[in-house]
Amino acid sequence: MFFNRAQLSYVINDSIFIKGKQGGTVLEQSPVAGHFVKKGRKVYLTIASNNPPQTTMPNLIDRSIRQAEAMLSAYGLILGEVSYEADPCSNCVLKQQVNEEDLIPGKPIQKGSKIDLVLGKGLGDKMIQIPYLYELSLDNAKVNLKVNLLTLGYIEYDETVLTAQDTLDAIVYRQLPAYNEGKAINAGSLVNLFLTIDKNKVIDYAVDITETIIP
Repeated sequence: MFFNRAQLSYVINDSIFIKGKQGGTVLEQSPVAGHFVKKGRKVYLTIASNNPPQTTMPNLIDRSIRQAEAMLSAYGLILGEVSYEADPCSNCVLKQQVNEEDLIPGKPIQKGSKIDLVLGKGLGDKMIQIPYLYELSLDNAKVNLKVNLLTLGYIEYDETVLTAQDTLDAIVYRQLPAYNEGKAINAGSLVNLFLTIDKNKVIDYAVDITETIIP
């Protein structure tokens, strides 16, 4: 090894991640090349790191866009795309995501990552016809609500749902407010869902129009 032959020793003083630079590559040294030093002198090295530095994902939920952007910068993260959903809290952060996957606050994340934010845009006066969600899986019901600018309320599984697989197989058998052709509610309103794996419990087209949203 060079340091043994030169009767020198070395200390890795720092490591820096540089995209495209092979890990372990010497980036800087002190003293610099060409200087005459005594035998046994320590040479301090800065090398390329194999892994990018990590940071902790902050909790941006309910923050304003300005607060969220400032927090991202403080944590070494970058604001990505900003989208909006109907929600009572106008311009509040509703979701923090990467590739449409929600990020859990406190979890490690690579510095320099772009964080997409979903903000509330208020409810306004826009009226939305209540969608027909019966017999849909939870994931499909969520998509339907999102397309219709409505908000998922609470979810309740009946006694037939016992396992994780049951949860995946469950379908909507009741919704509040109930579907009624021609009936509309404000954009952003909550829709609560009840799920089962018993298809016999699914309410058909003639539903009880007296049902209302449960607080």
